[in-house]
Amino acid sequence: MQQKLRQNPWLLPAIFAIFIVALCAVYMGRSYVRTSVSTVTARLSSTSDTTFPSINTTGLSEYQLKLLKTLQEEYAKKPVSYDANVLKYTQGEKQAWCADFVSWTMREAERPFNNPNSGSWRIPGVYTLREYFQAQQRYKIAGEYTPTFGDVAIYAKTPTNSHTNIVLSVDTKAKTMTLIGGNENGRVRIIENQSYAPGERDLVGFGVSQI
Repeated sequence: MQQKLRQNPWLLPAIFAIFIVALCAVYMGRSYVRTSVSTVTARLSSTSDTTFPSINTTGLSEYQLKLLKTLQEEYAKKPVSYDANVLKYTQGEKQAWCADFVSWTMREAERPFNNPNSGSWRIPGVYTLREYFQAQQRYKIAGEYTPTFGDVAIYAKTPTNSHTNIVLSVDTKAKTMTLIGGNENGRVRIIENQSYAPGERDLVGFGVSQI
């Protein structure tokens, strides 16, 4: 072997280069596998067979109509963690993305948020999202308010266990609502017949869309 190296001085650098390339391939392969596994898991763990509900558009503002169109289009794409659709909501971050989904759809409807910490349109944290609505005097406590289309439902059990969805429709007789949410078992999902009473799924309040 030593004789071969003396006769071919390029052999050792070539072996080293091959080793580095192989190492990178293994690393990238593992990263790809992790991403693929999370995507497959999301697809298997929750179905998206629910048809997007029919929404009464009477009285909806231009902004609300844009939001409705955006939500319909995104739901039809069946996004799951962490496909290209989800990564556009999160700006490439692999994280809990329910608030990212809300942020992105609001921006597409030309009502972008303004993150009080970064100034970005994206507010990835539910507690920060609630603080944003509170600062704008657009936050209503659950049980003291009847939500409407486009309102943002805030669920906050603890700072590390929180969630958010967008209200699609409300049944005032049954006191229930239909919502759409991101990162619902790793996908965008329709949630039907959920009570808007305080404490339901740790519901604490709503960010109001039309103030």
